[in-house]
Amino acid sequence: MILAMPDPESGASIAPQVRDHLDRGGLIAYPTETVYGLGSAAEDAGLDALASLKGRPPRKPFLLLVSSLEMLEDTGLVLNANARAMAREFWPGALTLVLPGGEGRLPNRLRGPEGGIAVRWTSHQALAAMISGMGYPITSTSANRPGGPPAPGVDGIVGLFGERWPAAISW
Repeated sequence: MILAMPDPESGASIAPQVRDHLDRGGLIAYPTETVYGLGSAAEDAGLDALASLKGRPPRKPFLLLVSSLEMLEDTGLVLNANARAMAREFWPGALTLVLPGGEGRLPNRLRGPEGGIAVRWTSHQALAAMISGMGYPITSTSANRPGGPPAPGVDGIVGLFGERWPAAISW
């Protein structure tokens, strides 16, 4: 599913359809603050599909995107005092925090070599509205082939992944 989301209202309005798509192991391509990203639900079927589409090792972790501190806390990830201060200062925004916790709530394969999970509260308003409306975080990775430049938009997604894109639907 390739998403355009030109404004926050569009992100909120498509949340139920996107959630249904992700719950079935589907993938999404979506705008970020800079270029397009690829994502899935934070569960094994989605992570397998995302790793396969990208052509990267299946156990390489992906970033987790949230739309609020409450959503972050619902995952079981833990903000210590320093991380909480940085989150208050720079979120929503491009700051990525690597946090402990999430055991039993998030797949272990999201963990990096030191055991933490990379998480960001997106500042893209439409994406944040969609994630909020879905009620759970999504995974995120750049829309590119490993080592290649990222796709700048819908045409770039189709150009890079068209032959492998599952059930391409644009919103």
